[in-house]
Amino acid sequence: MFHYFLRYNMQRIVRFFVLLSVMLATSMASYGTTYYVSQVDANNDDTNDGLSETTAWETLSHALGVVQGGDVLILVGDDDGGTQAVWNEHVIVSVGKNGLTIKGDPTSTNRPKIEYNGTIFDPKVCIAFDVRADNFTLQGVEIGDFIDLNNDVVPPFNSDGGIAVLVQNTSSGHVFDDIVIDNCNWGIYLDLA
Repeated sequence: MFHYFLRYNMQRIVRFFVLLSVMLATSMASYGTTYYVSQVDANNDDTNDGLSETTAWETLSHALGVVQGGDVLILVGDDDGGTQAVWNEHVIVSVGKNGLTIKGDPTSTNRPKIEYNGTIFDPKVCIAFDVRADNFTLQGVEIGDFIDLNNDVVPPFNSDGGIAVLVQNTSSGHVFDDIVIDNCNWGIYLDLA
């Protein structure tokens, strides 16, 4: 009887296991690794593995060189004494990092802060986040205190200062949630050119 069942249902059984394998592989591939970046602990260093708060990386530039699309990058917002973590870096979310999430640690008292007082593209414009990948999520961070080193008016912006988030026209599907933008001339700027 069992032989009869297998003989007439073997193709269905094989299809079921192939479909199940594809579904499992797809669901596993859609979840990335969670990494941590912190500037509040003397043990944090870019030579660490970044897989926990105690082995967190120190710089965003290093983290963005390691993470892949689908990964989650948690920024630790403060130390046990409440000192706010501040990164003075230009963050480029490059093509190929699709689905990357950068978020503040919800257990921190203070939001992690990103500020950038350098230049990119045009020597007169400061940009904190330059988003070039698709489906990027930014959550629970503070962006601000930009410094225009030249005090020049920059077309097409017609003002000095910085851009908190520049979304390139080649990217789409982003989520920006629970972000504080302070002391910037431009918040989230969509480059539609």
